[in-house]
Amino acid sequence: YSSEIMNLTPQEVFIKLGFITEEFMEIYAYAHVKQLMLTGKVRSGDSIVIGWDPRDPGGDFTSAVVSGVCKAGINAMILGVVPTPLVPMYMLYKNALGGFMVTASHNPKDQNGIKTFCSFKGLKPLPDNDVKLTRAVLEVNPSNLRKLNPTGKRIDSRTEALKLFYQFSLAPE
Repeated sequence: YSSEIMNLTPQEVFIKLGFITEEFMEIYAYAHVKQLMLTGKVRSGDSIVIGWDPRDPGGDFTSAVVSGVCKAGINAMILGVVPTPLVPMYMLYKNALGGFMVTASHNPKDQNGIKTFCSFKGLKPLPDNDVKLTRAVLEVNPSNLRKLNPTGKRIDSRTEALKLFYQFSLAPE
Protein backbone atom coordinates (compact mmCIF):
# COMPACT_ATOMS: atom_id res chain seq x y z
CA TYR A 1 0.00 0.00 0.00
CA SER A 2 1.07 3.54 -0.56
CA SER A 3 2.15 5.80 2.28
CA GLU A 4 -1.00 7.91 1.92
CA ILE A 5 -3.14 5.18 3.50
CA MET A 6 -0.71 3.97 6.17
CA ASN A 7 -2.37 5.58 9.21
CA LEU A 8 -5.97 5.42 8.02
CA THR A 9 -8.65 2.85 8.81
CA PRO A 10 -10.10 1.00 5.81
CA GLN A 11 -13.23 3.12 6.20
CA GLU A 12 -11.18 6.34 6.10
CA VAL A 13 -9.29 5.12 3.03
CA PHE A 14 -12.62 4.61 1.29
CA ILE A 15 -14.15 7.92 2.39
CA LYS A 16 -11.09 10.15 1.94
CA LEU A 17 -9.37 8.52 -1.02
CA GLY A 18 -12.07 6.45 -2.69
CA PHE A 19 -10.05 3.21 -2.49
CA ILE A 20 -11.63 -0.11 -1.61
CA THR A 21 -9.15 -2.31 0.21
CA GLU A 22 -9.48 -6.00 1.00
CA GLU A 23 -9.97 -5.08 4.65
CA PHE A 24 -12.81 -2.71 3.71
CA MET A 25 -14.50 -5.55 1.81
CA GLU A 26 -14.26 -7.78 4.89
CA ILE A 27 -15.72 -5.01 7.07
CA TYR A 28 -18.52 -4.39 4.57
CA ALA A 29 -19.54 -8.07 4.41
CA TYR A 30 -19.28 -8.46 8.19
CA ALA A 31 -21.31 -5.30 8.87
CA HIS A 32 -24.00 -6.32 6.40
CA VAL A 33 -24.42 -9.76 7.94
CA LYS A 34 -24.45 -8.31 11.46
CA GLN A 35 -27.18 -5.86 10.34
CA LEU A 36 -29.23 -8.78 9.03
CA MET A 37 -28.74 -10.58 12.34
CA LEU A 38 -29.73 -7.51 14.34
CA THR A 39 -33.01 -7.24 12.45
CA GLY A 40 -33.69 -10.97 12.85
CA LYS A 41 -33.42 -11.70 9.12
CA VAL A 42 -30.58 -14.19 9.59
CA ARG A 43 -29.36 -16.36 12.43
CA SER A 44 -26.04 -17.97 13.14
CA GLY A 45 -25.60 -20.93 10.80
CA ASP A 46 -27.73 -19.49 7.97
CA SER A 47 -26.16 -19.03 4.53
CA ILE A 48 -25.21 -16.19 2.19
CA VAL A 49 -24.27 -16.74 -1.47
CA ILE A 50 -21.00 -15.29 -2.77
CA GLY A 51 -19.91 -15.03 -6.39
CA TRP A 52 -17.37 -12.90 -8.24
CA ASP A 53 -16.12 -11.85 -11.63
CA PRO A 54 -12.56 -12.44 -12.90
CA ARG A 55 -11.28 -8.95 -11.92
CA ASP A 56 -9.76 -10.34 -8.72
CA PRO A 57 -7.33 -12.97 -10.06
CA GLY A 58 -5.54 -13.35 -6.72
CA GLY A 59 -8.82 -13.74 -4.87
CA ASP A 60 -7.94 -11.12 -2.24
CA PHE A 61 -11.25 -9.25 -2.37
CA THR A 62 -13.36 -12.37 -2.55
CA SER A 63 -11.46 -14.01 0.30
CA ALA A 64 -12.07 -10.90 2.38
CA VAL A 65 -15.82 -11.05 1.70
CA VAL A 66 -15.94 -14.76 2.59
CA SER A 67 -13.96 -14.01 5.76
CA GLY A 68 -16.34 -11.21 6.78
CA VAL A 69 -19.37 -13.46 6.30
CA CYS A 70 -17.81 -16.36 8.20
CA LYS A 71 -16.56 -14.12 11.03
CA ALA A 72 -20.15 -12.92 11.46
CA GLY A 73 -21.16 -16.56 12.04
CA ILE A 74 -22.90 -17.18 8.72
CA ASN A 75 -22.06 -19.87 6.18
CA ALA A 76 -20.64 -18.74 2.82
CA MET A 77 -22.05 -20.59 -0.18
CA ILE A 78 -19.22 -20.04 -2.63
CA LEU A 79 -19.97 -19.97 -6.37
CA GLY A 80 -16.66 -18.74 -7.77
CA VAL A 81 -16.49 -16.79 -11.04
CA VAL A 82 -20.08 -16.58 -12.29
CA PRO A 83 -22.39 -14.17 -14.11
CA THR A 84 -23.92 -11.66 -11.69
CA PRO A 85 -27.54 -12.86 -12.14
CA LEU A 86 -26.58 -16.30 -10.83
CA VAL A 87 -26.06 -14.95 -7.30
CA PRO A 88 -29.69 -13.89 -6.71
CA MET A 89 -30.95 -16.85 -8.76
CA TYR A 90 -29.06 -19.35 -6.60
CA MET A 91 -30.07 -17.44 -3.45
CA LEU A 92 -33.73 -17.93 -4.29
CA TYR A 93 -33.19 -21.56 -5.29
CA LYS A 94 -31.49 -22.38 -1.96
CA ASN A 95 -33.56 -20.00 0.21
CA ALA A 96 -30.34 -18.28 1.21
CA LEU A 97 -30.78 -15.08 3.17
CA GLY A 98 -28.55 -12.79 1.16
CA GLY A 99 -25.83 -12.60 -1.43
CA PHE A 100 -22.73 -10.75 -2.53
CA MET A 101 -21.29 -10.39 -6.01
CA VAL A 102 -17.74 -9.06 -6.00
CA THR A 103 -17.72 -7.00 -9.18
CA ALA A 104 -17.60 -3.46 -10.43
CA SER A 105 -19.58 -4.30 -13.57
CA HIS A 106 -19.10 -1.37 -15.90
CA ASN A 107 -16.06 0.18 -14.25
CA PRO A 108 -12.55 -0.15 -15.69
CA LYS A 109 -11.04 -3.61 -15.31
CA ASP A 110 -8.54 -2.49 -12.65
CA GLN A 111 -11.37 -1.56 -10.27
CA ASN A 112 -13.58 -3.74 -8.14
CA GLY A 113 -16.60 -3.36 -5.93
CA ILE A 114 -19.45 -5.32 -4.40
CA LYS A 115 -23.14 -5.79 -5.10
CA THR A 116 -25.44 -6.81 -2.26
CA PHE A 117 -28.62 -8.82 -2.76
CA CYS A 118 -31.43 -9.19 -0.22
CA SER A 119 -33.41 -12.35 0.44
CA PHE A 120 -36.63 -10.68 -0.70
CA LYS A 121 -36.75 -11.77 -4.35
CA GLY A 122 -32.99 -11.25 -4.70
CA LEU A 123 -33.38 -7.48 -4.93
CA LYS A 124 -30.74 -4.93 -4.00
CA PRO A 125 -31.10 -2.98 -0.72
CA LEU A 126 -33.38 0.05 -0.59
CA PRO A 127 -31.80 3.47 0.15
CA ASP A 128 -32.84 3.31 3.82
CA ASN A 129 -31.12 -0.07 4.19
CA ASP A 130 -28.04 1.37 2.51
CA VAL A 131 -27.89 4.23 5.03
CA LYS A 132 -28.08 1.75 7.92
CA LEU A 133 -25.39 -0.41 6.35
CA THR A 134 -23.12 2.60 5.86
CA ARG A 135 -23.47 3.46 9.53
CA ALA A 136 -22.76 -0.14 10.51
CA VAL A 137 -19.63 -0.21 8.31
CA LEU A 138 -18.35 2.96 9.97
CA GLU A 139 -18.88 1.46 13.43
CA VAL A 140 -16.78 -1.68 12.84
CA ASN A 141 -13.44 -1.54 14.63
CA PRO A 142 -10.92 -3.08 12.19
CA SER A 143 -8.55 -4.30 14.92
CA ASN A 144 -11.40 -6.09 16.71
CA LEU A 145 -12.53 -7.71 13.46
CA ARG A 146 -8.97 -8.93 12.76
CA LYS A 147 -9.03 -10.82 16.08
CA LEU A 148 -12.28 -12.70 15.39
CA ASN A 149 -12.17 -16.32 14.33
CA PRO A 150 -14.59 -17.43 11.62
CA THR A 151 -17.45 -19.57 12.95
CA GLY A 152 -19.35 -19.84 9.67
CA LYS A 153 -18.44 -22.54 7.16
CA ARG A 154 -17.27 -22.25 3.56
CA ILE A 155 -19.58 -24.32 1.35
CA ASP A 156 -18.52 -25.07 -2.23
CA SER A 157 -21.75 -24.54 -4.18
CA ARG A 158 -20.25 -23.94 -7.62
CA THR A 159 -21.25 -27.19 -9.34
CA GLU A 160 -24.87 -27.02 -8.21
CA ALA A 161 -25.15 -23.31 -9.07
CA LEU A 162 -23.71 -23.77 -12.56
CA LYS A 163 -26.08 -26.68 -13.17
CA LEU A 164 -28.99 -24.42 -12.14
CA PHE A 165 -27.75 -21.65 -14.44
CA TYR A 166 -27.42 -24.08 -17.34
CA GLN A 167 -30.92 -25.49 -16.79
CA PHE A 168 -32.48 -22.05 -16.42
CA SER A 169 -30.75 -20.06 -19.13
CA LEU A 170 -29.14 -22.41 -21.62
CA ALA A 171 -31.52 -25.37 -21.72
CA PRO A 172 -34.98 -24.05 -20.84
CA GLU A 173 -37.77 -26.54 -21.37
